Amino acid sequence: MDGITLLITGGFNSSIDRLSLTSSAGGITGTYNAATGLLRLRGAATASDYQAALRSVSYTQTTPTEGARTFVVVASKAIYLPSTGNLYEYITTPSSITWTDARAAANAATFGSSPGHLVTITSQAENDVAVIEIQGNTWIGASDAGVENTWVWTDGPETGQTFWTGRGTGTASGYQNWSAGEPNDYGTGEDYAHMFASSGLWNDYPDSLNVQGYLVEYEVDDIGSVASLVRLTIGIDTDGDGVTDGTEAAESTDENDPTSFKDTDGDGVPDAVEIADGTNPADGTSFLDTDHDGLSDYTEGTLGTNALSGDSDGDEVPDGTEVAEGSNPADPTSTLDSDGDGVPDYVETRDGGDPSDPTDAVDTDGDGLSDYAEGQLGTDPNDGDSDNDGALDGDEVDAGSDPLDSSSMPDTDGDGVPDPIEVVQGTDPSDARATSTPTVMASPTTSRRATAPVPTTTQVSVIPMVTALTTSRSSMAPIRVMPRASPIRMVMVCRMPSRCVMAPIRVMPRASPIRMATVRRMRSKVAMAPTPADPASFADADGDGCRTMSRSLMGARSE
Repeated sequence: MDGITLLITGGFNSSIDRLSLTSSAGGITGTYNAATGLLRLRGAATASDYQAALRSVSYTQTTPTEGARTFVVVASKAIYLPSTGNLYEYITTPSSITWTDARAAANAATFGSSPGHLVTITSQAENDVAVIEIQGNTWIGASDAGVENTWVWTDGPETGQTFWTGRGTGTASGYQNWSAGEPNDYGTGEDYAHMFASSGLWNDYPDSLNVQGYLVEYEVDDIGSVASLVRLTIGIDTDGDGVTDGTEAAESTDENDPTSFKDTDGDGVPDAVEIADGTNPADGTSFLDTDHDGLSDYTEGTLGTNALSGDSDGDEVPDGTEVAEGSNPADPTSTLDSDGDGVPDYVETRDGGDPSDPTDAVDTDGDGLSDYAEGQLGTDPNDGDSDNDGALDGDEVDAGSDPLDSSSMPDTDGDGVPDPIEVVQGTDPSDARATSTPTVMASPTTSRRATAPVPTTTQVSVIPMVTALTTSRSSMAPIRVMPRASPIRMVMVCRMPSRCVMAPIRVMPRASPIRMATVRRMRSKVAMAPTPADPASFADADGDGCRTMSRSLMGARSE
């Protein structure tokens, strides 16, 4: 690992809030920016070193004050900006780099599944984040190479957008931060923009090797897949409802009942929490909803869903929609499916289907699994045999083998016909004809002699330990890197405003292992009427004594 960033995003008070690294391990350093509430841990070190370092991170206040804070923790050097929802990473190079090469490298970069590009800076907040870590002149994603004196953003959602026309005395049509007199197209021409490290101001420059690094902006659709949101209450909160006992006493609510709190607008968020978050406790539509899924961050904390991910369980249905429908937003198998076709009503409506018609689920590759089911499994909806092992994905699911693992093709009875195909044909996968000479088709065009049965394999994801934020003079549980759909919950218990103990933070990895979910077959199969109990029982469509193989191996009719 080379870094972790912690940002106070809710209830932040620059005058009193402080984060610090009280001791170091593995050469890791900590730098806190009091103006932004950002703590950066940096240094090439092992996960265990970062665990030790994070255990020594403390939150303190210069003036003890009750309230609440939220943090976003990213297990990376990339910095999160709430106003855009994106991540920003400074890349330094061993030597200088041209703008063209920097752009190519940025476009090739990814953060988990989030694509990168040279940063497009459309606000002061973005410029402030961009300048935090740069160590020298740094390329950004702006150029007037297409039309001289017409400066545009070259990549990302803003591709082609003009923000400046002319030279130093030109006209702005969007955010700009040119240094005085720039751009000036000096000398033989300067068609690309870079940022000065000392000031964050911009300058035009030729496509040359005199710039030391570049800034990548990652377009993050689901920040919850790569970060964790942590909420803490500062003060004694016996029932853990986010409202201190002192406030509950003043409001005449029950400090021992987590459902008892003052909620003027009836939005399910305590007034005290809304005040701390900076939202309006008298407006039922005004609450903190970081992932824009219709559920407040507070409500997500009580449900155990991910307040940074609009779809905590990855079933393509927003958490808020699932709650409204009465399904469980933390369970990918719990969705409203009126027609029983295995595709949630929300997904069918979104894609133009009829949630009351069980026959209209799309199965592009005809493998017996709907495109939705394939998305959940991680198989290819355009390839009926995702692992190229000769069996249709749907047949493998029916037989209990893994459609993503070509070695997961069990042949229990050793008759040369894999279990998934026997299940489709209606023969008994545990009973073989003694005189058969088995041949297993590894693909539609190649074959191999049968060997001992291949057991179905199970992939195990090893979850490395990272660490947890601790408060001053208090111990803290570790952060665990968890799969994407894991619920994130945080409870902060404070006996004194300056002495708090935080429960585990769970930091999401950049990529999560594929989740196998319950799916329904969309294709009906007609049995060939063999007798499963008969050892000579196998499918023989034309009566010539040779078993008929699945169409997925040899075509529509073959032996």
